[in-house]
Amino acid sequence: MHVPQRIQFVVKSDGSIANVTNLSTDARPDFIAEAIRVITLMPAWIPGQLGDRPVNVRYTIPISFKLEKPEKKKLKYRKTLFGE
Repeated sequence: MHVPQRIQFVVKSDGSIANVTNLSTDARPDFIAEAIRVITLMPAWIPGQLGDRPVNVRYTIPISFKLEKPEKKKLKYRKTLFGE
C-alpha cells in the first residue's frame, strides 16, 4: 500500500527550509509528522534566483510511504508436564 503525502515548504533566499506544511487531506497524523520531520532535516538548498539575486521559492513535493504487511510468525509449542 502506497500512501503519498504532499508536503509544501519554502526554500528561503539563504537556502534554509521554512514553512513546512502538509497539503494531504486524508493523511494519517504519524505519516504527516514523519514527512515533515524528513523535510526539516534536509541540508540547505541552493536558493532560487531572480536576475542576479537569491529569492524565496515555494515547493510542493510528494513523499510516499510503502506499507508492508508484517510477516506472520509461526507459533512454537513445547510440551509441558501435563502434555498440553
